[in-house]
Amino acid sequence: MSVNDTEEEFGVEAPRPVDAESVARGSFKKLSHGQGAKHAAATTRSEESEHEESVPISKRTLIIVIVAAVVIIAVAVVLFVRVLDAPSRTAQNQPEVERTAVTTDQTISNRGCTYSLEQGENGVYRLSEIHNAENGQVISLGELKGTPVSLALFDGTILIPENLSDGSWDVAAFTIGVGWGQMKNQDGSAVGGTGAASDARLDGSKLVVTVDGKPVDVPLTW
Repeated sequence: MSVNDTEEEFGVEAPRPVDAESVARGSFKKLSHGQGAKHAAATTRSEESEHEESVPISKRTLIIVIVAAVVIIAVAVVLFVRVLDAPSRTAQNQPEVERTAVTTDQTISNRGCTYSLEQGENGVYRLSEIHNAENGQVISLGELKGTPVSLALFDGTILIPENLSDGSWDVAAFTIGVGWGQMKNQDGSAVGGTGAASDARLDGSKLVVTVDGKPVDVPLTW
């Protein structure tokens, strides 16, 4: 029975042999080992990429991205402002001045209070304390014996050089939180003497009082 007879009997076309000349001419493309799988994978990735690129961004995602960007910018601005404001806050937190001298019409601030000299109707001077945190409440700390020429602060003690009615001068001292006293020398004698004081200033650990136009050094530590 021939091949043609078989085809006619069963109604199917039998596989035909490969023509060697066709193979030689390159009519059939040969695939190397594994090349078919690689080609299929590359085709699949290409199709997936085209599918991903074609998916549009939803409005909700766009809104979330915009809100996140706004929040990041706001945080950056706040941090930048704080950095700029840091020097001023540092300056405000500096320790209060513990040593200074001013004229009798000026004030001294220390530890939340302001100290000043006031003259009453009777002509007598007194030292006043104003609590800055208590709506400016004024407290009289006591009267002076003479006429003050300066107001100084040295390590928690207010020093007031004054002229007395007998033609002498001395230095009244008010220790904050303790009370009144008189400035004394190392030997225990009162600081002062004959003459008229006109002003005073601090020079390191000394109070320099001008008496009759000449400086008189008053040691504050020894």
